[in-house]
Amino acid sequence: AFDKLLPKDTQPAPGPQFLCQVTNISECLPVQDQTRFTLTLWNPTVHPVLQYYRVPVTKSYTVRDPTGQPILAELIPVSNATKKIPGRTSTAGNQLIFRANLPALGFNTYFFEAKTTEENQEPKVKITQNAECILENQ
Repeated sequence: AFDKLLPKDTQPAPGPQFLCQVTNISECLPVQDQTRFTLTLWNPTVHPVLQYYRVPVTKSYTVRDPTGQPILAELIPVSNATKKIPGRTSTAGNQLIFRANLPALGFNTYFFEAKTTEENQEPKVKITQNAECILENQ
């Protein structure tokens, strides 16, 4: 019955569902190497919630909200202290952080798809050091 609740009009039905119980140590083995996965977040409170979530991953992803629209997500490294926690077996060196809106006593499903090599390219910024610089108003 749970699988019938998840698909949205613009998204295909999700794959198998997993429970990640140790995300507090940046570990979720079933999703960390996937090229595509969904994440369902549940809000057990009686008021809507807007907060940031962290997903341990080994690559960069495009994240889409429940309507299929891309949302901002940032890839940050897992701290060395977290990597050294006894019992942590994850190879995920990064966490993908994104903001999620959850309805009161409800859930939302977010869709993750690995970025291609071209999408991973950071824009190149030219840094000038010790050179003359002139700032002008237009």
